[in-house]
Amino acid sequence: MNNIEYDDPQQIAEIFNNFFADIATNLDNNLPESTTNPLALPIKNNYASLYLYPTTASEIKTHIKELKLTKQPRDTLPIKILKENSDILSPIL
Repeated sequence: MNNIEYDDPQQIAEIFNNFFADIATNLDNNLPESTTNPLALPIKNNYASLYLYPTTASEIKTHIKELKLTKQPRDTLPIKILKENSDILSPIL
């Protein structure tokens, strides 16, 4: 920072903390004043965003039941176990 190298972990942590603790305030202070109401701006669809709609346990249970039994890689949960335990898992998921 400021062309100074720091090797003390405590100093480095404090510099990072100060930067991230102050960044929102610094950005806000540098924004130009505006009289435009942000709620009056046109809404554009953002197709790159992701929204997950709420779901129910019964919907999840239905989807688990529809899974096909296939051979699974060793590091994944077998579909058979999901199906056998869908009553327990679906409310959690």
